[in-house]
Formats: sequence, C-alpha cells, structure tokens
Amino acid sequence: MVEAPSCEQCAPVAQVRHMFVELRGFQLHNAGEDAETAWVDVAPELAANPRQFDLIGGSQVALTASPAMVPAGTYDLVRLQFAPQFLPVESDASSDKTPCGATATNCLILGDGRTLDLGFAGQRRELVLKFAQDRTPFLLLPDARAELRIQLGAQQSSGIAVSGAPPLRIVGEVAVQREVSPD
Repeated sequence: MVEAPSCEQCAPVAQVRHMFVELRGFQLHNAGEDAETAWVDVAPELAANPRQFDLIGGSQVALTASPAMVPAGTYDLVRLQFAPQFLPVESDASSDKTPCGATATNCLILGDGRTLDLGFAGQRRELVLKFAQDRTPFLLLPDARAELRIQLGAQQSSGIAVSGAPPLRIVGEVAVQREVSPD
C-alpha cells in the first residue's frame, strides 16, 4: 500500500498530518461465485492481528500478507475492512496507547496537535475498490502468482467540517503490480 501526501499549504488548524486506519480484513471478490461464497480472504492473519497504517504522514505504508492460496478465477473487487472505531475497554490492546489514543483505532491528527476520530459513512467500516486497469476484472490463472498494489489516501468530501478539520473520506485504487505465469 502507498500513501497520500499531506497538505503543506493548509493552516495548521486544518492541516491533516496523519490519518491512521486499522485494517482487519482484506478480501478479493470472485465475480463467478454467488454472493455467499464470492469473497476470498487474502490476509486471514489480520482478523486476529489488525495492522494500523498512517495514510498521510510520511511513514512507509506496507502490508505484506502471507502468500495466500486464492482459487483461479475472475476477480472484480477488493474489500478492505477496518477495525471498529473504539477498542473494547476489556481488550488487552487498550492498555497499549495507539497514536489515536488509549482506545481509538482510526483517527486524524491535525497540524496543531489535535486528534479527531475518523468517521466512516454508515455502519460498515470497509472500502470496496475496483481494479484500476480499465475497471475490468482481473483473471487469475491456475498456479499463477500475482502481487496487488493498493493505493489509499484521503479525499476532501462534502459535508460539515468538524473542529476546523476538512471533512475527509478514504479513497483508493488497486492494480495488479506483477503477474508471474505458472511454471
């Protein structure tokens, strides 16, 4: 995953220096399957061990998932699932302070040092992306290997600014970075 640059021209009160999100799921959608079995989990380790990423702040953003056995097929979507906004109080993870605070998982950190909760539209904390190559599905052949490149960032959205910060939403695109033919 690669990050978006910070707005250096914005006033500190409205400048987003960091946008932290915690990823807990990464799936591919098999266009040839019915709705119940269409999603293939590519990084099952994220369910037990979510990873937090800074989408804006200058850190290296990388997720290397264990090689996943993905069935051959035509894949048209990628779904990224984010952790709930707040960790449960009884969670062991809540004793470790995150960049978002003691119990928050997704946040904005502004140029003036304030931390704001990062909201998501609706109840679902996920982002569904189409493949960037002409928005056409990706064909995965039997025994083939492929690497995906996911670019995430923040985009100003319409809405009411909260505490001087611009209203932002997570956006992204996914592309096949490298395909290796079957041996």
